[in-house]
Amino acid sequence: MNITYLSNKDFKRQGKIDKSLVQRAPLTKASSSPAIPMEGRQIKFVLSAPTIDRDFDIFYPEGIDLTYYRTNPVVLWGHDSDQFPIGKCVSIGIEDGVLVGVVEFADPSIPIIGDRAEAVYQACRAGILNAVSIGAIVKEWDFAVDADRRSMDGVDVTACELIEFSVVTVPCNRQALIHSMPAAPEASEQPAPEPEADKAAPAPAKKHQARMLRKLFLVD
Repeated sequence: MNITYLSNKDFKRQGKIDKSLVQRAPLTKASSSPAIPMEGRQIKFVLSAPTIDRDFDIFYPEGIDLTYYRTNPVVLWGHDSDQFPIGKCVSIGIEDGVLVGVVEFADPSIPIIGDRAEAVYQACRAGILNAVSIGAIVKEWDFAVDADRRSMDGVDVTACELIEFSVVTVPCNRQALIHSMPAAPEASEQPAPEPEADKAAPAPAKKHQARMLRKLFLVD
């Protein structure tokens, strides 16, 4: 089977040309995962909500099929599937009418993955990054009924298959934001280092050189 991936704009353009692409079907109920307590490097996000997004579309959470995503629950940065994921989704399902997921970010000790995951994780904790976006294969949809959204090629997606979601800078769905996270761990108090009694002070003639070496080491 050949699969063609289209941008949002091209998808809607093709739907206007070829009416057979428009699939109409009633909403199907998405299954939920039991809620789990968050801990460690985990953050809970709203992944999708049944509201008009910035492309004038509505993705109904009840119609998002999670079956295959649960077998490969990757979390990406900026929908870049050519790069290693930054974490995994450990819990996903419908809560209060919206799709939510708990992300466990990769440990910083993992080569290559760890640095990128740590940067995104810390940016989320600091409030610099706040949003996510889903990547899905649309299965059933139609153009919006209301005139305002239809004039902007808005569509209603009633069934799709989730294949990934990503942390992003700006989400298409305005509600796809951080839901909650564990409190930051308290920094452990480190005892003050004991003075090194046996270390001799630099000789007067080399004092400037020793100070410069310490400065260069700190800069490095």
